[in-house]
Amino acid sequence: MNSSADRASTKIIRRLNQLLKLLPLSGKSKYFVKNLFKKIIDYSELKFLLLTRKAPLEICFENIEGLTDFNFCIPLRSDKKGISAFIRAKNEEDKIHKCLMSIIDVFDEIVLVDNNSNDNTIHLAYRFKEKYDSDNKLKIFSYPFEMARFGSEYKEVPENSIRNFTYFSNYAISLCTHRFVCKWDADMLFKQSKLSEFRDFYQKVDNANSDGVWNLYGQTVYRDSFDNFWLSQKEVYYEPRFFSLSYFNIYKKGKYFEILESPYLNLDFDVLWRNRDVARPFVMRKSFSRPMFYELKFFSSDEFSHWTPSESSHTPRKRKELETFQLIATGNIQSSALHSPIPESLLFVDS
Repeated sequence: MNSSADRASTKIIRRLNQLLKLLPLSGKSKYFVKNLFKKIIDYSELKFLLLTRKAPLEICFENIEGLTDFNFCIPLRSDKKGISAFIRAKNEEDKIHKCLMSIIDVFDEIVLVDNNSNDNTIHLAYRFKEKYDSDNKLKIFSYPFEMARFGSEYKEVPENSIRNFTYFSNYAISLCTHRFVCKWDADMLFKQSKLSEFRDFYQKVDNANSDGVWNLYGQTVYRDSFDNFWLSQKEVYYEPRFFSLSYFNIYKKGKYFEILESPYLNLDFDVLWRNRDVARPFVMRKSFSRPMFYELKFFSSDEFSHWTPSESSHTPRKRKELETFQLIATGNIQSSALHSPIPESLLFVDS
């Protein structure tokens, strides 16, 4: 059995590489096909590892600074049912209570990792835990390091440095204990109207004993200097945020910021593979109906402090945010057809 799987996997990889060399592609087409083939090869190798039971039970990470308390391991998988949300937070005192209130009934575990906040973020998190967390879902940790800001600072710092957001993100994943994890942010609010859909989907995935990566869509909401809230009609974005806990699904260093890498990404099948010798079918990336959450941007806050100065406009998403903040600053947000007022009562769970 093992030798057959080995031969099959090797044959797939060899044929794909040969085909790539023969295709008359250039530019973006070549990049797209090459990336797709890489994902198929990655999946073939994953399939082979699991078929032959050669995958290690965990993979461990060490930082170049030699701070052993912040070395960590991520398992091949967790069999503890449920969903862990992990939040990396810094100076989010205006939003952390609202964020936690919106998800306390959504997830089975909330891992909050504070990154050197110098405001009341931690105090408010502990106060929330004392008042609302009767099931002890909220776990609070500290990551006391100054991070390299996204952009050129981030590019200069090695991936395995504690100052790199890639290492920080994977460290946060390592603190999660449930079978699935969800990357959440302290400025995100779960839409309560989506709770039933989210639970139904999770139940189907759990019942199917499946692994995978799924997109979550979010819509940006701005608060102006008069505490009015504005829903941006064009700022709806998605990101792979919901995935099975495994060292196959971890963050890697991207050009400007960390990106999720997984053999489950960029393949178009729903169920890739079933085998009676392996307990889990593999369910591929899918998206929940959009949007699943609101992302809060406050005019009174420095929403770009995690970017290298003057470099936050590198991405289309950040350019759009800068444009909207300019509308707010000049008093033109009300006349913008792309933004509509939204009552505060529709955003926040009663507390």
